[in-house]
Parts: sequence; C-alpha cells; structure tokens
Amino acid sequence: MPIIEKARKNLGELKKEEENLLSMLGALGDTNRFRIFKLLLCHPNLCVTEVAQVLNISVPATSQHFRILEMSGLVHKERSGLKVCYMLEKEDPVVVSVAQLFKNK
Repeated sequence: MPIIEKARKNLGELKKEEENLLSMLGALGDTNRFRIFKLLLCHPNLCVTEVAQVLNISVPATSQHFRILEMSGLVHKERSGLKVCYMLEKEDPVVVSVAQLFKNK
C-alpha cells in the first residue's frame, strides 16, 4: 500500500470528540473569547455586563462572544431575572481538559 493511502487510512474520519475540540479551539482563537474563557475559570459567577466591564468592550460584543462560546460547547447560560450569566461546561471532558491547560496561567 502506498504511503499516501496508508496515511489516509490511519488518519481516518474525525471523531465527534475531535470535531468538538476543533470547534472549541476555533472559538478560543479570538483574543476576547480566550480572555472570557480565562475569566470564567477564575470567576465563574460573572455575568455578561460584568465581563463587558472587565474587558472594556460593549455588552452587545460580549454577548456575541458568549454566543459563539456557547455554540462551540464551551459554556452554557443561566438567567437570573434580567441578568444572563454563563458558566463553563464542566460536565464535558473536552472542556475540562482545555480548562486544565489554561488554569492558573
């Protein structure tokens, strides 16, 4: 079997976990989203307006960043009256692994 065919066979199809990881890493490729992720590691109870103030960006921009983080599976949201707060998906082993890479750094 030629080397190219063998390499293709070994690579195979992407597994669901690998697709999730790629989505998460893509979402974290933006500086503000990465900073939001790191903020949630240390301060899990911050809401959208508070994160916007910490990062000195607008609330709509912060909400958009959170939407992308949520779509990638990194966070989930909880409503408390008019406030919307996001938490890391601590039940997802991929999120836990990614969080371990950046915790305390």
